[in-house]
Amino acid sequence: MYETGAKHLGLRTDDIEQVYATLPEDVETISEPQTTGSGTRICFLRDPDGNAVELLEL
Repeated sequence: MYETGAKHLGLRTDDIEQVYATLPEDVETISEPQTTGSGTRICFLRDPDGNAVELLEL
């Protein structure tokens, strides 16, 4: 049997705040935009199938 692990799709954007602000209301947010220790801005969402999607602003 195939077991899944912690997997997600990462998408790069030039302006994470603008993308986040314009998400449709029915998009499930896992985490709001935040800055990592390396300076990358990230947030996590769920797609309609429940998969995790990461937005990154490098």
